[in-house]
Amino acid sequence: MNDGSGFLDIIFFAVVAAFVLLRLRGVLGRRTGSENPPPRWNAGPPPVQSGPQPANANNIIDLAARRAGPAVTGLPAIEAADPNFQSAQFLAGARAAFEMIVRAFTAGDSATLRPLLSDAVYRDFEQAITARDGAPGEGELIALKSADVEGATLDGRVARITVRFVSLQTIGAEAAPPIEVIDEWMFERDLASRDPNWRLVATRSPEE
Repeated sequence: MNDGSGFLDIIFFAVVAAFVLLRLRGVLGRRTGSENPPPRWNAGPPPVQSGPQPANANNIIDLAARRAGPAVTGLPAIEAADPNFQSAQFLAGARAAFEMIVRAFTAGDSATLRPLLSDAVYRDFEQAITARDGAPGEGELIALKSADVEGATLDGRVARITVRFVSLQTIGAEAAPPIEVIDEWMFERDLASRDPNWRLVATRSPEE
């Protein structure tokens, strides 16, 4: 995201995991309005999966407990802390990441998933893939209709941005009309790190 060529690398993702890292570099963010108090997030797979989701307490991340100190709310704080941050690039990367992660999870492609997820989220995705005994997941992502930033915080140098995705997916093995699925994903990046990539650290559905 440091120059024009970096911007193109971020927007146009390749199909191999190494090129994925270059294209997701430094992306993600737009503020849409006020947000509700922080919900509880499930570090588990997206709705398109058909395997069992882990239900133990380790899969719940209490956002309040993650804070080392008072958080500064909103994208302006992130923009002030990182002059290279640009909302449009972030959101373009978030859309690409959502499509890539959901499709890779359905296909059982752990190699593509690994650099895009935090350790906790990756463990849960991998457990669900293993529970399918190597078979592809049932269901398919048909289209991503919209992606909007729901909220943003800056804890010290750690930036977190929540994006609300609305997509059309088929659920289950039977041929059925696509249904609208709403997901809220939290992406995180340490602004003090040389690593420019944002990673998925938590997921939830609004009805949870």
